[in-house]
Amino acid sequence: MDYRQKPRNWLSKGYIIMTKNENMIQTALIPKPKHLSIKNLVIEVGRNCNLNCIHCLRGNANTSGMTNEIVDKIFENVSYVQSLTITGGEPFLYPETMLYIANTIEKKKIDLGSFFIATNGTVKSEKTLLAIIKLYS
Repeated sequence: MDYRQKPRNWLSKGYIIMTKNENMIQTALIPKPKHLSIKNLVIEVGRNCNLNCIHCLRGNANTSGMTNEIVDKIFENVSYVQSLTITGGEPFLYPETMLYIANTIEKKKIDLGSFFIATNGTVKSEKTLLAIIKLYS
């Protein structure tokens, strides 16, 4: 099958790896793993923050955040995460994303060893509390 004619079929069956060597492009179809075990997973849900700390390593704040589609892709085929870190900007400014991550882990029955949320602790909402409870249980 020529990948240029039916790329969607190829992508649904695996990952396409392309390498370029001396004016020639080689392709290979690598099958998607059925179950992934991840030792350390760090998710930056967005860069927006309610503070302006001089020691912050994240750079300039902006309002863009992670979409549900990206969360779905991250957890595709994942069965185990030893350690999950959720960070930002300020992750609690993204309660819908936090809750979506927790619901995805619960829905897909992903075994979660531990989690850590890097927060400044100044933002509180019921959705983030619910997300923390779901991740904890």
